[in-house]
Amino acid sequence: MSSLSGNNPDQISIAISACLLGEPVRYDGGHKYVPEIVNALKQSFDLIPICPEVAIGLGVPRPPIKLVQTEIGIRAKGVVDPDIDVTSELNGYGVEIGDKYKHISGYVFKARSPSCGVISTPVLNESGVEVITGTGIFANAVVRALPRLPVAEETELLDIESLKEFIERVLAYHQTKADKSSG
Repeated sequence: MSSLSGNNPDQISIAISACLLGEPVRYDGGHKYVPEIVNALKQSFDLIPICPEVAIGLGVPRPPIKLVQTEIGIRAKGVVDPDIDVTSELNGYGVEIGDKYKHISGYVFKARSPSCGVISTPVLNESGVEVITGTGIFANAVVRALPRLPVAEETELLDIESLKEFIERVLAYHQTKADKSSG
């Protein structure tokens, strides 16, 4: 049986956005539980739930944030109150997770999230018009800290072949880490 705590030393660990596990941590107090993915992964892996927005002290519920292209770069700013800017906090937490969870062998992020999206997050200009899609602030920091780590958004894993391919990448990554540590 899989642990959802990240404390099972006998299993390969994968970090996963907590909302995908059904935890009510989203800005609106909801979740985005994806039972097909969770059930497939928890058969073989120790799942570590992470919600960076809660971890940096944003409440539940909370005002939503968005990615905004500014003259100083892409920022995570409040949707209603643009004076809210949690870019540094999300980036710092991503660096911290990259250091603390070097033992993980994969990460499943929430798509389109200004914190966790990997390839699908809308980036708006300061007038509110979408200009590109990009990477959430937290996810970007984790990927920079662990550049070879297999990562995916949950939307990429909805078909069985993509899910199997992700699992194979996780297992190969884990084996490579094990070979390096024993050699």
